[in-house]
Amino acid sequence: MPDTTIYVAVYQHKYGTDTYVCASETEALDLRDYLARANWAEEMPDTPLPVNAVGDAYFAALANRGRRNEYFEIHRLACDLSRFREAGPPPTTWLHIARYEHPQGTEVFACASEAEALALRDDLARAHWARELPDTPPPATDIGKAYFTALAARAGDNEYFEIDAEACDLARFTEAAPPTRPPQVAPDGAELVAIKAQYAARARLRGSPPPGRPAGRGGR
Repeated sequence: MPDTTIYVAVYQHKYGTDTYVCASETEALDLRDYLARANWAEEMPDTPLPVNAVGDAYFAALANRGRRNEYFEIHRLACDLSRFREAGPPPTTWLHIARYEHPQGTEVFACASEAEALALRDDLARAHWARELPDTPPPATDIGKAYFTALAARAGDNEYFEIDAEACDLARFTEAAPPTRPPQVAPDGAELVAIKAQYAARARLRGSPPPGRPAGRGGR
């Protein structure tokens, strides 16, 4: 199945983090505007609510007040949604959104199950253990839990891994993801045949009329 684009919105605020899954960037931006309007009077009582671009104005004003840890980010992900259809009763399916926060920024992943997300956490821990914890031998099991627990114990560490289960009607997600870039090293043999077939299928998809996009706001 060709990949579909989903938009994961991460809303970081003074009480914690909320995660939303949206079917389009426009939907995610509408959500940002909605959150800005809902919080404007409390956070900026002395500033008039703007008529347009309220989301831009709200989060820019928070940043100018030194509250850069309160923000709204949109992460665009390409997913094979056929992997998710058996995760929950139709029309609602659970997407397990994994958020990896580290000193260089935030990475977001869409996983088909909690077990898949925890396996990703283990992979990240293995990849970074030697650099971050050179004097501590890695455990044989639960390396992901041990790694992030150790990081949390370090004063001021800002690296963590969280999983949020989001209920979505996958029928709403219809935006085809663009083809991935060709590999830098030229493939050959069966790998080349598979890549050519993948690009041909996506070219046929992109040449067809765009599917209708249902209206409405993204599910959580």
